[in-house]
Amino acid sequence: MNNFRKICSLCVFKRRIQKHVLPSLHAYRGLETHTNDLFESKERYYNFNENFCTYLAGLIEGDGSIIVPKEERSKKNKKNYPSVQICFHLKNLPLLLTIQKELNCGSLNRKKGVNAYTYTINSIEGLTLLSFCIYRYMRTPKIYDLWKLIDWLNNQKKKNNNFHITIREKTEKGKETAVIVNFKSIERAFCRRLEQLTTRVGYDESPLLENAWLSGFIEADGHFSVRATFFRYRIECRMEIVQSTIDHNKRSKKDFLEKIAYIIHSTVKTTRQTRPNKEYRVRTNNIKGNLVCKQYLQKYTLFGTKFLDFQDWCIVLQFFEKNLHRNKSFYNQIVQIKQQMNRNRTNYRCDHLKNFYHLEK
Repeated sequence: MNNFRKICSLCVFKRRIQKHVLPSLHAYRGLETHTNDLFESKERYYNFNENFCTYLAGLIEGDGSIIVPKEERSKKNKKNYPSVQICFHLKNLPLLLTIQKELNCGSLNRKKGVNAYTYTINSIEGLTLLSFCIYRYMRTPKIYDLWKLIDWLNNQKKKNNNFHITIREKTEKGKETAVIVNFKSIERAFCRRLEQLTTRVGYDESPLLENAWLSGFIEADGHFSVRATFFRYRIECRMEIVQSTIDHNKRSKKDFLEKIAYIIHSTVKTTRQTRPNKEYRVRTNNIKGNLVCKQYLQKYTLFGTKFLDFQDWCIVLQFFEKNLHRNKSFYNQIVQIKQQMNRNRTNYRCDHLKNFYHLEK
């Protein structure tokens, strides 16, 4: 009888492990678990790809939102959860699907009345992974929203002893690797105190041209334009970035835009000065700045439909490099290229996405 009770209790314990523990342990790809080793907490070591992390940080800082609730519960007594959102035009759906595949979390929703998709991450596991991906590479005032998100994640650990999130670092032979552990367990044996990411890392001060952050930022808020004026056959070739002067917390965006302007030999100008919502604009206004932009984006490429616009823009830029942009015989050819760029583009391809960065090296 005693043996029968032991067997029954073991069966119940096994079912509880399969239901509550194993799904969480398999939340990240490539994580191997063995039943005999379950009482030894398994850790998932990520050797993050810096290009992926910096590109994603630039993308979020350019056209993303980090939303952290001020109140724990809503007026209807429902618990509020934070989220990270990235919004893109319909034509950039393949890029969003590729990012979703790499992160292995989040959902895509079509925005009503707008030709856009929103990629939303609101799970604890996804937010933890994303936070560790980008926290070292922030350059804009959105870093304050990321700090709020990290504080929220750490507070969840303190409030719920059965839910633990680890974000910590380990150095191996001079290389930084991230460790993320996520356990949802009702069994006391699986609960243990883990370290947290409590140190607030400041702005990334590394050179802009040495990682993919600016590429992600241009993907979100950049614009490649060609202007062809029939009068005097004037041709202009520019890359432009436009941002609001302040964010939702009334913090100025001028500092980091000045750094971008400096490397492309330009300045920050204020537009819409007579309107309530003023904007800062940075754009290339000489061939020297255009060449810096071209060389950088050939190294740290774009992956959305702006990649196609960039390729056409480079073709026009070649006329400037050869000093042929004032030649009337090439005017119609440049106009033809201009007419298939940006909103006028009807043919899309996404074969360049096969070279997209992976989450891990």
